Amino acid sequence: MAKKRFVCKVLNTDSVPDDIGDTFAPKSLIYEKTIPVFFTMDKGLSQQEVGTAFLTEQAEGYYAECSVDFKFPKGAKLFPSVAGVVNHRGGPDGRIITEAHIDRLLFHYSPNSDKRIEPVIL
Repeated sequence: MAKKRFVCKVLNTDSVPDDIGDTFAPKSLIYEKTIPVFFTMDKGLSQQEVGTAFLTEQAEGYYAECSVDFKFPKGAKLFPSVAGVVNHRGGPDGRIITEAHIDRLLFHYSPNSDKRIEPVIL
């Protein structure tokens, strides 16, 4: 099976809150340049490692250059999201994430909590 390679936006770092009210401050992520990619099959209960991603920060957010080796159903619509540990929050209500350690990228069938993150169609 040939690896699929694609680039997708995985996180916005503007001041627009996601559906749960969080925003990520620019320069807030701590991460290795290359992180594992997982496919979440059933609402986060079961994850399978399917490849790697190279993260880059741009002015409007973070992007991942992905290389996956998994046979997804043709036309699968998958939503990316970063995963890890929030180390520090700021702002008057604690909803601005000012430091987070990202250790993996997830793809799942459910939309990201930031609905502006576009799905990847494989």
